[in-house]
Amino acid sequence: KFDSAAYYAEQAALLSPTVESWLRAGDRYYEAFGFAVDESKAKRMGEKTREYYQKALDQNPSLLAAKANMAMTYVNSASPMQGIMMLREILDTDPTNELALFNLGILSMRSNQYSKAVERFQQILLNNPSNTKAQFYLGVSLVELGRNDEARKVLAEVKKKETDPVIQQAIGELEQRLK
Repeated sequence: KFDSAAYYAEQAALLSPTVESWLRAGDRYYEAFGFAVDESKAKRMGEKTREYYQKALDQNPSLLAAKANMAMTYVNSASPMQGIMMLREILDTDPTNELALFNLGILSMRSNQYSKAVERFQQILLNNPSNTKAQFYLGVSLVELGRNDEARKVLAEVKKKETDPVIQQAIGELEQRLK
């Protein structure tokens, strides 16, 4: 489904090569990349994502969301540092960029750098206190650091606000760990 939507967005972009159409094709390929289970398919979708985002960025370098998404396709490739450097470049341009901060927070968690993750998610919440996903991952990071009292408070807040049943279930599991 996602790869079909990407293909048709690509065809439309080839017929009408505008920043918006390149961006739309990049977005559709990024969605397909995110849902690809097969490694070779994820690689192809990542390459297509980068191709179309690059076309959009060539015409409008200020598309930071496209650059952040493009960076995440590099993180899951043979050149992960290229993606991390792109995310850092975004923060050099816009130190409060939520998507770049969030992605770096998630990457910090993946590499067990929970202190860095806490910093990233706290920065997001300074600018957008209603971001429950950042709040949730802040709570997870605090649990991993053994900062249980802080984690309980953060997770209790998320539990009140967040409606996603997967996150609610994860909070329940984290609360069990905190007992």
